[in-house]
Amino acid sequence: MLAAVAAPGTPAAAAEAPWFDGRVADQMTVDGTRFADGYGREIVLRGFNVSGETKLEENGGLPFATTADARTSAAAMRNLTGANAVRFLLSWAHAEPEPGQVDTAYLEKATAQMKAFLDAGIRVFPDFHQDLYSGRLFDKDS
Repeated sequence: MLAAVAAPGTPAAAAEAPWFDGRVADQMTVDGTRFADGYGREIVLRGFNVSGETKLEENGGLPFATTADARTSAAAMRNLTGANAVRFLLSWAHAEPEPGQVDTAYLEKATAQMKAFLDAGIRVFPDFHQDLYSGRLFDKDS
């Protein structure tokens, strides 16, 4: 599921016009020590760490309170700074609150927030951040 939100122009955004020069440019690969688009041009990532309130319970382990807030932030990042990438923090403790129990509602909300960035032409790099892996990783009472 998260792999589908890795770059603008993927199936999630397929119905919309690309934000830059075509679908081939949406393709991102590793070329030696650099990222390259479908034309072989180097991709320079300019972006932000999107963590917001992920570490707090206020937003249920998400960076933004709502998808509308994510959309507003994505538009500002793109229009005011020219950002083309974000590192999007996720909480494993919210994605899998108990061993073997996946919270699909959390993942759907996270996907909607990430899609807001994709719709703004910003590549999304999901990050199940190490300190958000689980409060019970080593000791169930920690």
